[in-house]
Amino acid sequence: MVAELAGRGCVRPGLLAAGILLLFSAGPAGAAEAGIVGARRHSDDAAVVQVVPVAGGFRGTVLEAPDARLLGRTLFHDLHAAGGPGRWQGEVFAPRRQDWYAATFVREEDGRLAMTVRVGLFSKVVAWRPAGAVRPVVPVATP
Repeated sequence: MVAELAGRGCVRPGLLAAGILLLFSAGPAGAAEAGIVGARRHSDDAAVVQVVPVAGGFRGTVLEAPDARLLGRTLFHDLHAAGGPGRWQGEVFAPRRQDWYAATFVREEDGRLAMTVRVGLFSKVVAWRPAGAVRPVVPVATP
């Protein structure tokens, strides 16, 4: 059937095979990665976090920050898909409080990640937008 459609110019066999391979190789984990993996810039432009897949989920590490002590620090951990496509749960580190808090992440239509952190009765939403190509800033040790 594919050959028949290809003969009519309706389908290119190579593209069809690539699409089927992508569909079955991505699976749920691949779909989850597509929405969260990459460099993300904080809504106030102060920090950039690189989200990468790790065993059991995802982790976000600081690439750029006004405070050099945060560079290379894990800011998000134990992120895993939760509650449907484009939704993740995990923990976020609050540098000012030096503590970890439960957080949910929702991928918005424009590509931003809306991170909601709840502490007691209070909650805060922070947007992390795609940062594009970012070169890690590594602190230089002085003698």
